[in-house]
Amino acid sequence: MQRLRIPSSPRSSRNPGFTLIELVIVMVILSTLAALVIPKLSFLQQQSVPVSGAATSQDVMNNLETFKTTTGFYPLRLDSLLTQSGALIPQLFGMGGGVSQVFVATPAFDADYNLAGSWGMAFGPAAGVYTVVDQDAVINDVNSSFNTPRAFNYQTDAVATISQATNQGQAIWQAAGFPSTTQFSYSPMAGAIGAYTAPASATGVTLVAMGVGPQCSAVGSTMSSAPQQTGQQANYYGRYVAVFAVYGAGSAYPGKTAELKLVLDSFQQTVGNNILLYKQATPIDQ
Repeated sequence: MQRLRIPSSPRSSRNPGFTLIELVIVMVILSTLAALVIPKLSFLQQQSVPVSGAATSQDVMNNLETFKTTTGFYPLRLDSLLTQSGALIPQLFGMGGGVSQVFVATPAFDADYNLAGSWGMAFGPAAGVYTVVDQDAVINDVNSSFNTPRAFNYQTDAVATISQATNQGQAIWQAAGFPSTTQFSYSPMAGAIGAYTAPASATGVTLVAMGVGPQCSAVGSTMSSAPQQTGQQANYYGRYVAVFAVYGAGSAYPGKTAELKLVLDSFQQTVGNNILLYKQATPIDQ
């Protein structure tokens, strides 16, 4: 029995692949899709850092407050943000080109406060901050370099404080509950709008900053670990920073126990600033 043969088309017999026109059409389609998708992916990446920073800052604050509610004190062994010699560590990173626009190393015992040491008493024994952790002299990894515990002497030791001399520091004072008496707003991109004027409630108050590192006694209790900032450069301090209001003799509440006011991410941004960054990263529809 003879088989019936169906002749193949001229194209399939000569060239079983795509034609040049078909390849060009495919490339145009892929380029168009890439032009639509890549900006969206970039937008999502830009948004992920402030979203993570805001969420983790709030989570760390909740855990520290839970620890205080449970024990009556804030955790021991917070990172001092200082070297063993009492100087501010150089690896603190802000929005100011790698130089901190926020922190200042300040002696804990100041002539502005009375001899009873109400400033230090409020932050030290009263708040439970008996021991802090300084940065080791030899630094292999800045985020694991705070390994030297120190008994905190509230009459002689320095602490890292929040400056009122820079726009970013002023924004933190405002976010901590000390609003400007003049019109003031702050954008992490645009900087300050208007001049910050400290209110009377800020008189005699110091904002003290402490890092929440792996030695913190809240880790393993109310916190499973000490988180690091997503997107921070490896050679900068990437832990979150707790900011306490400490009331001195010149304040409206002399000797009042220190209060946790907020937690900054490692870019030294508040939750509110991270929300602004999130909104500023939203693409504008054309």
